[in-house]
Amino acid sequence: MVILGLPGAGKTLLCDMLAAQILRQEYHVIIIRLRDADPEASIADQITSQIHQDLGSDCSWFDIVGGNLEKPIALIFDGYDELLQASGKTYADYISKIHRFQQEQQEDYDITIRCIITSRTTLIDKSQIPLGSPILRL
Repeated sequence: MVILGLPGAGKTLLCDMLAAQILRQEYHVIIIRLRDADPEASIADQITSQIHQDLGSDCSWFDIVGGNLEKPIALIFDGYDELLQASGKTYADYISKIHRFQQEQQEDYDITIRCIITSRTTLIDKSQIPLGSPILRL
């Protein structure tokens, strides 16, 4: 799912509320703040880096997938537009990269992952959004 909105529309707040109030009951939720992410790193490394940043833990993505999870995982990639602005590069395939990661985890580890990506509407036209992806505009 892609959530689009103008600056200040509440994309991050909506994701935080979803994670805290709704998703956590059905999913293990990890929020990846893309403004702090290394866009050149793999998705797994970006998740690991965020876990370390949030928890100070040495837990990696591969530790998570190696565990016996009772619930699926929800990954929230917050600020696709900030990834573009911070790096100065256009990562047009980044959303497709997330989609491929999601498929690989299902195929390789039999793990169900749901992904939410937030972005400002002004920069989303540079990205390749996989066909059939739900888009919510705030």
